[in-house]
Amino acid sequence: MYTLKLFLILIIIFYSSYCSTKDTHSTKNMNTLVMYNSLSDALKQPDKVTILNISYFPIKQLPKDIGNLVNLQKLMAFKSGLAVIPSEIASLKKLKHIEIFQNTIKKLPNEIGSLTSLEYLDMFRNSLTTLPKSIGNLHHLKELNLNENKIKSLPPEIGNLKSLEKLDLSTNKIPVLPVEIKHLNNLKEIYLSKNSLIEFPEGLIYLKNLKIIEIDFNNILAIPNSIGKLTNLETLSIIGNNLASLPKEIANLTKLQTLNISGNPIPEKEINKLRKLLPKCQIIFEKINPIKSHSSKGSHKKK
Repeated sequence: MYTLKLFLILIIIFYSSYCSTKDTHSTKNMNTLVMYNSLSDALKQPDKVTILNISYFPIKQLPKDIGNLVNLQKLMAFKSGLAVIPSEIASLKKLKHIEIFQNTIKKLPNEIGSLTSLEYLDMFRNSLTTLPKSIGNLHHLKELNLNENKIKSLPPEIGNLKSLEKLDLSTNKIPVLPVEIKHLNNLKEIYLSKNSLIEFPEGLIYLKNLKIIEIDFNNILAIPNSIGKLTNLETLSIIGNNLASLPKEIANLTKLQTLNISGNPIPEKEINKLRKLLPKCQIIFEKINPIKSHSSKGSHKKK
């Protein structure tokens, strides 16, 4: 009986010690990420700042001192009227996450390419017309949101973003994608709706990991036979283009769950063919109101 009591006491002591150690580690982990909501306060203790959120705070330009926040990992400055990002941002080598959407930024500095730890860049609803070539240096970038800008062209260096999984270029003025897009081997989602495309981007055919393609409201006349090579594709949305048919090779897309071809001049005969070619796929074909249809779906989500 005494032995049993002693055994139980030892278990309780061990468990209490374990919980105490676990709590200490948890507290340490929590303390490693310190968020500041005031830029002035952050600049007073630059070494301590790991997260800076100055969203909704009116500021036209980040100060040059922003480069002193050498431990910064996450920067949020959306809906703040921000127009200029200084070159000193190059000093933020630990920065992984940037959200500066819904501002008035017309240009990214070349120094953006120095942020080689960056994994997430959200520039939704700014005024960008192009990207610097240095964007190709962001080898760890997984998600790039450029939805609702004024981009007319992309640099070939975009093809160097080998880790990129999601690319949103919706609602811009892009007539053609650079052929180097074919090197984005890890890309799973691409959003190209509401641009000026007249051809299905050839480079996409090489991206075997693509699961989602949205290319609504462009002026595309045909889908190439090589679409059948995208065997991992699950969603294909080509609403509001000028397609009269789709190639029979689309039958190779055995994982396709949703095909939305609404708002195209496709005859009923062709629709029936598609249903036979893709018996397990939900095929959506509806007539759409061209005025109402231009409210963007958008893939933008705050993180």
